[in-house]
Amino acid sequence: MAGYYTLDIKELTDQRINNQNKQPFPHQQEAFNCLSKALPVPIQGYKGSLLVLPTGGGKTFTSVNWICRNIISKGIKVLWMAQSSYLLDQATEAFIGELHNAYGRDTVNLRVVSSSTNHANSGSILPTDDVLICTTQTAIIAYNSEQLDGRGEIAYTPFRNFVEHCKESELFVVIDEAHHTPAYGCRTLLLSMRDSLKNLYVLGLTATPMHMDKRISGWLKKIYDQWICYEAKKENLQTQKVLAVPKYIEKDTGIEFDVDDSLFDRLVNKHKDLPENLIQILADNHKRNDLIISDYIENRDEYGKTLIFADRWVQCEYLVEKLKAQGVRANAVYSVVSAQRIPVLKTLAT
Repeated sequence: MAGYYTLDIKELTDQRINNQNKQPFPHQQEAFNCLSKALPVPIQGYKGSLLVLPTGGGKTFTSVNWICRNIISKGIKVLWMAQSSYLLDQATEAFIGELHNAYGRDTVNLRVVSSSTNHANSGSILPTDDVLICTTQTAIIAYNSEQLDGRGEIAYTPFRNFVEHCKESELFVVIDEAHHTPAYGCRTLLLSMRDSLKNLYVLGLTATPMHMDKRISGWLKKIYDQWICYEAKKENLQTQKVLAVPKYIEKDTGIEFDVDDSLFDRLVNKHKDLPENLIQILADNHKRNDLIISDYIENRDEYGKTLIFADRWVQCEYLVEKLKAQGVRANAVYSVVSAQRIPVLKTLAT
């Protein structure tokens, strides 16, 4: 079945013996200690805490390694929620790579659920699942959906049954991209689970422990009542050479806009994002896109393999077409999230 794995721990351990085990960095070792202090096992009552690492700091590996050693090894079920299928696959890969650390377990049942055909659907979820990895939106819908059984009585969905199965035991929940937690659907789901379950821990993973909407940002400290258990500063990781120091090069595209005083203040003084209509104009501007192409071609030896983050999917396709015409191996990757295409362009130099 797509998205379902029964993993043999001994087999995974043997594979790790034959391959070099991934060693945590010093900041990850520090995070392990802080996680153990903030979220002690066995789970008793409710606790929520944030693990804050900058992008590239290894949030997924850090949390999964600790969870395998301290949560799954104790027989506690794990619910991992993320915003996209890509993040689900990333978490799945991390679990498969670290489950050999779940000492005391013979096997672990892992299920990945989303609307993707590469994953299982929410109707296949079973209480025997040990690790359930699913999109946040799928969890919200499945938890709140009700259906009737053959007698006309309300019956829980398989996802709700999975949660309710932990009512008198323990459940460990992970929220990837945890700064989105205050959104109504996510916070309502977690609050309902907190009311329903006797023993529940919630671990949030994020690089930015804040929410842009100040009207609901206060929910972060209500959900994560232990607040931040560990935070690594980007500057420290750069000094330790865990992260590279970015090199910023400004390029003048020659594009100018006439804006009113209100928009000028918003962009220059308040550092807000460009409005959607201006982003669309920039994405559609072939002169500007051609400048991006020519800059890459002129500097391809220095740039090497390059990621170009574009603003619209049509811009991705345009850049790929022009790069291929110049003999560059290139491809575009974009997905649909909340009815909007979120583009990421991958450009590979030959």
